Amino acid sequence: MTKLFEKVNPGDLISSKFMNQVLDEIQSLEDRVSLLTALGAGGGPPVLNPLPPGPWHVGDDITLSGQNFGPLATTVVTIGNATINQFESGSSDSILRFTIPTIFAADQGTPLLLTVSTPKGSATTSITIFPVQPTMPSGSLLSSLVQSPPGTLAANQSFIFVFSIVANLNMPETFSVSPSVDVGWLAVYVDGSGNPVLPSEVSISGSSSSQPVTVSIPVKVTIPANPGPSGQLQLTITSKRNPMQLTKTSAPFTLTIGGSGPVVSPNIKPSIGFQGPNVNYDGTNVLVAAGAMVAVPFSVFFAFKGIYTIKLLPIKNDPTNLWTVKLITPSTINVGQDNSNFTGSVVTVAAQAAAPTTQFVFRVESQADSTVATELPQPIKLKP
Repeated sequence: MTKLFEKVNPGDLISSKFMNQVLDEIQSLEDRVSLLTALGAGGGPPVLNPLPPGPWHVGDDITLSGQNFGPLATTVVTIGNATINQFESGSSDSILRFTIPTIFAADQGTPLLLTVSTPKGSATTSITIFPVQPTMPSGSLLSSLVQSPPGTLAANQSFIFVFSIVANLNMPETFSVSPSVDVGWLAVYVDGSGNPVLPSEVSISGSSSSQPVTVSIPVKVTIPANPGPSGQLQLTITSKRNPMQLTKTSAPFTLTIGGSGPVVSPNIKPSIGFQGPNVNYDGTNVLVAAGAMVAVPFSVFFAFKGIYTIKLLPIKNDPTNLWTVKLITPSTINVGQDNSNFTGSVVTVAAQAAAPTTQFVFRVESQADSTVATELPQPIKLKP
């Protein structure tokens, strides 16, 4: 063993140089002890067990299991270019708990390398990270009547009408379902057997812009024994968590005693294109100031590819022609693939003073078979 210092005899002078040597040796010893403590008396490089099942999002809490993770003061986890060196309570030589930091991740997920590093080595695996999971539902909704009952509408009978909801949502959501007929006829959301759905709610899963989700809403309308000549059927769905942004009311479809149901097809689903609040749309009516013009967008969901024609049917209840409605985009649409959403149709609506409250009808039909058609009524009224 190397002798560090000569012994001090009684009466010897202890110099500052000697004391500094002693202090330097003590510090050197402390440094070596700290390093040995960090490296550990035993163990080896970290061992990482398979990751828990995902998916994993930015902001999620994750727990890694394995061996030789400690001491935690010298352990570092990297995910891509992000570094984690602070671990949550419960972390140990065999467990690391932390929150996935902010990392760029594509909607479809980004594969990255996850590495646990200690002074004795490292262990690496792969992980796919997705963007932060949303906490509030958002997206778009299209509501269409797609099936009318066969035959003639008559008093003291019940009829099934089927609505279709096409949704693009960032996360699953539950919607309240509220069918109604303005003259007080009973309208109820029912299941496939015609029984009321209680509570009157529907769950719609999350989607992507390329793969919207479609759900059917059957509505039973019961016409009383002594009804008025007609009523307006509408369906409203309202998000339970985000009602301000995710509420959709269908167009009002006229049901006439002694007549047939509205002209609709499950293959063609048009809807007004306004999403959310708009000064020219109150959720049902297009609002136009006297002497002004409003551009109204329409979306159409096509179940099958083909060539389709858009028509505007003549306005009723406007004997002095105070309304002018024009289609300003092409009347022919060439749909190149099934399950396509076309958003390029625009109608202008102009009003003169004293124009009556009425509606125009936006009709979309197949050129291969004109009986495959849907007529979407759109109410219009003067802006207050």
